[in-house]
Amino acid sequence: MLDSSLCCETLHGADINNGSVLRRVYKKTRPFFDSPCDLRLVRTYVADVLDATVEAVSVSRLKSRAIMVKIGSGFDACFMAIAYYMNSELHTV
Repeated sequence: MLDSSLCCETLHGADINNGSVLRRVYKKTRPFFDSPCDLRLVRTYVADVLDATVEAVSVSRLKSRAIMVKIGSGFDACFMAIAYYMNSELHTV
């Protein structure tokens, strides 16, 4: 997940070697649900799969890791932040 509620998906084999990686970025996000609790509080978002762009994203922009699950008819994806990685250490354990 990126800053400002942006979600992204790493494209396999897309290393650019300058500290950036090609990622599919989902810019329009909304909370998975907002009642009785707004799930943005725990960084759980729904994004429109059809409204994504491919960008070279610097590793320094990553704020947390997330699990992506396609939902419904496949036109939406749910991103759920992994709490353990919600710090500056985004290396693989």
